[in-house]
Amino acid sequence: METIESIFAAVLTPVFLIIGAGWAFNRVNAGGVPSEQARRVISALVMYIFYPALIFSVIPTIELDSSLGMAAALYAVSLCAGLSLAFLLTRVLKSFGAPNADIGVVLLCAGLGNLISIGIPVVQQLLGEDGAGYAIAADIFVVTPFFWTAAIGISMHYGGTGVGNGLGGVWREVFKLPPVWAFLFAMILNVFNVVPSPGLARGFEILGTPTLAGLLLVVGMSLSLSGFRRYWRVSILVSVIKLIIAPAIVLIVGTVIGAAPASLSAGVALSSLPTMMAIMVLAERYGLNAELTAAILFASTFGFVLTLPIVAIVLSG
Repeated sequence: METIESIFAAVLTPVFLIIGAGWAFNRVNAGGVPSEQARRVISALVMYIFYPALIFSVIPTIELDSSLGMAAALYAVSLCAGLSLAFLLTRVLKSFGAPNADIGVVLLCAGLGNLISIGIPVVQQLLGEDGAGYAIAADIFVVTPFFWTAAIGISMHYGGTGVGNGLGGVWREVFKLPPVWAFLFAMILNVFNVVPSPGLARGFEILGTPTLAGLLLVVGMSLSLSGFRRYWRVSILVSVIKLIIAPAIVLIVGTVIGAAPASLSAGVALSSLPTMMAIMVLAERYGLNAELTAAILFASTFGFVLTLPIVAIVLSG
């Protein structure tokens, strides 16, 4: 119980506080700035400044160990399971007339988890300080490559911004995004063991810190009671896939293939995390349904409060 209480205090309470601040900003029209305009400005700052700085503050100095590969592979199983189940769900939604902007959101939200901002502290609490390495490895080898390639392709295909489609159009769009170049250069620095100077490292750390707060504010600004009432069924279904079914599949697969206990525990813990907040940036940029995205993000994060004790019991058993 002490571990769960620590996670609530250190991770989930700040998350809900910042989402609430964004929701309040939207409700009172603070400063006379339209909420949609504020969301787009914050999303642009995250995409072009904060997120690349965060990458440069973390990736160059990360020590990557081959023993972390199994946990990353198990998380890949979770991603594939979430996408597959979401695809089946979208067939049903399409039969009820769901627009493409909703379909893209469902696919992304059921597969991608919040590995860094929520995942690292959660895994550390569940598995000890060394647990952070599992979350970082899964993010570097699975989530980041998928997010900045396939997820962008999905967003372009189902979004409504008119950005060119086709494989060539996707790759042109991918290589226009600063986080992609930041990740590539940061990995080169890591491989060649080039460490940024203390001044640069500190600058990147300060500039990257607002990334999570910016994403959570945008989620709060996009969240509305009417929107949640409109999308609560879809939000719950996606959350069940993300928080319950995908981790259960990972547990079964990991047990069958004989994964080491530490890797199996890390894989299950990472697979049980709520939906990745950065999906909101893609929704805003490519014209996906931001209101539905916010509803799913809130539902999965709130649902994580309910499923976390179960995960802790399973991993301690």
